[in-house]
Amino acid sequence: MNPADEWPRQDQPQQIVVARDFLAPRELVFRAWLNLACVLWVVVWPDPGGAQGRPMDSPTSESFIYAERTLVVHVPHDLPPKGARALVVVLHGGLGNAQRIASQRSEAGLNMNIVADRSGFVVAYLNGTPATRYLGEDKLGWNAGECCGLPAENRVDDVGYISGAVHLLLGRYGIDPHRV
Repeated sequence: MNPADEWPRQDQPQQIVVARDFLAPRELVFRAWLNLACVLWVVVWPDPGGAQGRPMDSPTSESFIYAERTLVVHVPHDLPPKGARALVVVLHGGLGNAQRIASQRSEAGLNMNIVADRSGFVVAYLNGTPATRYLGEDKLGWNAGECCGLPAENRVDDVGYISGAVHLLLGRYGIDPHRV
């Protein structure tokens, strides 16, 4: 018997399936609210323990802007209680940036996130300012006095920036000021 001759079989009743290509207004509203609730839960739900000194499920990294510069902070899952935490500040080299070090695309041998996870301290990767007019906004440098392009030429106060960023991080992550 030829398989093509078997379909459709005449001795069985035919089933007709109608695809439903629309949703009732109530279902649309319900799905919209459900999606919104899921997004809000992910975005707004508080950190499960990091701020209180309890272990979190996994290390976190976050980026935020301070003094018009992005900085990246790595917070291990297991930290001492608030007020007893240590902070390590990592500064990139000339023409580098914080994101490249934190993601191990440059200075990969540093592996500071792994060391922080093992030893229980917070790591902050700070950004300098553009080093030249021509190489791009992601090629950054620090004001080292007589060298280093635009930061020196513009007399950028990197010491003030670093001090201010550390002060911000002390309060935000419960860092002991004697452990920076």
